[in-house]
Amino acid sequence: MNKMKNIYWLTGLPSSGKSTIGKELARHLYAPLLDGDEIRKIRGDTDFSLEGRTAHMKFVAYLANLFSSYTESVVALVSPIRAIREEIKSQYPNVREVYVKCDPEVCKKRDTKDMWARAFNGEIPNFTGVQQEYEEPLTPDVTIESDKYPLEQCVDKILELHDYTRMGVEPGRFQPWHNGHKWVAEQIMERGHKPLIMIRLTPIDENNPYSAEERIKMVQEEMGDKVEIMVLPYDIAGIYCGRTPGFEMLQYNPPQEIENISATNIRKQEGGNRHD
Repeated sequence: MNKMKNIYWLTGLPSSGKSTIGKELARHLYAPLLDGDEIRKIRGDTDFSLEGRTAHMKFVAYLANLFSSYTESVVALVSPIRAIREEIKSQYPNVREVYVKCDPEVCKKRDTKDMWARAFNGEIPNFTGVQQEYEEPLTPDVTIESDKYPLEQCVDKILELHDYTRMGVEPGRFQPWHNGHKWVAEQIMERGHKPLIMIRLTPIDENNPYSAEERIKMVQEEMGDKVEIMVLPYDIAGIYCGRTPGFEMLQYNPPQEIENISATNIRKQEGGNRHD
């Protein structure tokens, strides 16, 4: 199976800057942002008891994990209960805990919704930092002091956790995946890069009998975690560029036994038109 993508879990006091940092981080990573307050609006959930917070944290973790099969994701959530955060990290090892640390007095000044003041007045029960304790992370992947550093610097520090693996792209229909495709992937690995198999989203017809899911399984069974797999949301008409795009564009001349491999013949041997 493909390696699960990172979940950047931003935790900290209310008004510490989690959502602001999370939005900018998500923009840099082209990732979805799961904001705790926005998800509560969708669920219609106003239960801020320990039990309610536990259920909310686990629900957000479940959503983030669904995303992580395909893309990295960012979570911005107070998530004050250390034991539940640890449980989530144990269940989902791809969670990167980011502690957004901020002095409570600064949080109060930043609070545009007056939540801190309303909590002190008794209008908001079970408010973290007032009636409920925020349990700081003991071993976060990174600590961001949002009251001391500008937004850009906070985001840059989180991005140090990001895996900037250089990849070699191998696009194709892969109808089906065969030894010729494997040979190209091996050439990419010999150059010191990890192959990114980009599966074209083709219509199901006589020449394209295999679904994207079937082709993903073919590649995974053959290559395992040696490659990353991405299904393109569109088919490719061509690859065009003006000036040099900043990376190599290579077309290999494979040995004759590889050149002779025919996906059409393989499809015929496997039963011809599977779309019936």
